[in-house]
Amino acid sequence: MHRHLIIVAILVTIAEGTVRLKPPELLLAEEHRARINTATVELQIMPDPSYNEFCYFTERLAGMEVLYIIRGLEDGRFAPNCEIGQPYAFSELRLLMKEGEQWDYHEFGPSAHVRNEKARYIPYYDIRKLGFEPAPVTAEVEDIWFRKPALTYEVYYNEPHIEVVGYWPDDRVVRWLLDPLKDMQPTRVTALVEGDEISVCENVYESIGDIWFPRNSTYTYKDQVVTKINVLHAEFNQSHHPQTFTPADLGIVAGVEIMRQGERTKLRWSGDAIISNDDWLRGVKEGTLNDSGYNALMDGLRSSSGGGRYPRLMDNDFLGLTSTVTRKPGLWEDYTRRFIQRFRLEGEQIDRAWTHLKECQKPAYAYLDEQKSVIREAETERAKVAAELAKVEAELAKVEAELAKGDTDRATPGANLSPSAGAKEKSTSGAKEKSSSGEKEKSSAGAGTKDETSAGGSPQERSAAQAPDPASADAANDARVKQRAAFQEQLGKLDERLKQLYEPIEKIFEEKLKPGLAKLPTQAQIDAARARENEASRTPATKS
Repeated sequence: MHRHLIIVAILVTIAEGTVRLKPPELLLAEEHRARINTATVELQIMPDPSYNEFCYFTERLAGMEVLYIIRGLEDGRFAPNCEIGQPYAFSELRLLMKEGEQWDYHEFGPSAHVRNEKARYIPYYDIRKLGFEPAPVTAEVEDIWFRKPALTYEVYYNEPHIEVVGYWPDDRVVRWLLDPLKDMQPTRVTALVEGDEISVCENVYESIGDIWFPRNSTYTYKDQVVTKINVLHAEFNQSHHPQTFTPADLGIVAGVEIMRQGERTKLRWSGDAIISNDDWLRGVKEGTLNDSGYNALMDGLRSSSGGGRYPRLMDNDFLGLTSTVTRKPGLWEDYTRRFIQRFRLEGEQIDRAWTHLKECQKPAYAYLDEQKSVIREAETERAKVAAELAKVEAELAKVEAELAKGDTDRATPGANLSPSAGAKEKSTSGAKEKSSSGEKEKSSAGAGTKDETSAGGSPQERSAAQAPDPASADAANDARVKQRAAFQEQLGKLDERLKQLYEPIEKIFEEKLKPGLAKLPTQAQIDAARARENEASRTPATKS
């Protein structure tokens, strides 16, 4: 085919030196992928030949923020060298890239890290860059040669493709083969050094809406496959996608230690923000911060069966998730992912599972969008009532604790001796010792009695006068009990209201999503899953 030079990218000489401009064809390709603003992507990656099996990842985008979850191997292990019984063997590594920092949290761990230097980032892929480079370099690497400015470009129209060639120092070259029918997306990217083809990326594309993305990317180095990246499921720019992420999306519970690059002081996660260790301890002591989640986390790590040492059990109706999944279409992704993992679905089965999920989510999200104001109002009201109920129950618990303490004190011999009773006993003893004392002392004692009477009676009487009126305390307690009953009734009505509102969503989950997925595994896969679960039921993990 006739090959002719169309464009040589313009070189502009300024005071600092020569600046190259990317040709418009390559810019169009990059701009097309940059149209992805929000996304949910399920990835299957074989990082290198030594693995001999795929790892699974989830990537979520919200503008420039990235939530990236390394889910591990098909059997749930984090990596090939993880063994059953080891801490974190069956856990996830979760990353958040936000505001120039990378957070990383290893599921079940007592600490999280925050890094502000990209050179120290844990590697991750970005769907917006996938397939543009000749080697499987992860997003955080900045100093690789083909990510630096090229000296110049050449563009050749070679129907049905367009070829862009970039030239770097030291006789290094990158060739992009662009497909004009797919918004200039690169189908093949090749790196050459001194004329020898070193590494190649080949892409197979699929479109969702108006976005083209590489469904499969295969990387070779000197003709040997080194990495395969498959997109199992993707959706872009949907209204139900989150517009931002927070560290809470990593699953960090309040109390987890935050190890921030450059910080020497001990920090903690409050549930909403990073605080000092002193503020955390003070908040726990005062009751403004809740450490129950952190305590449970540490108990799991100390346990011989917790801390991700054993596979997750997924043999119930919700595959290890809570019943909340029935009302939250966003959680159906996790349910589908667990279903795929449970039955070890393969190839076309996986495609059909994710396609079925999207078919179920579509009407569910449409209904939620239609009813969002009504549902939001009911959930807001329920949250307010639940908060008020919690306050009343806390007050009642406090009263019950005080009453129980009083009962304990009265049951303890000698513990209830009042100061006034002691004074009386001492006075009686003194009177016996001084029974021969004169009228003057009696007169003084009488004057003292008069003073006590004028001050409000005996010490016992004054103490009784200062104590709360039992009848009044009972009345206040009765009022709280009635208040609690009223809030409980109100909460019950709101729960029934929300149940009715969510019923169409739950129906889609129970009558469409679950039965559709259940048709996918073969009998052999079902039998194998049951055998694995029977084996897992005999591990210590089931006793925790």
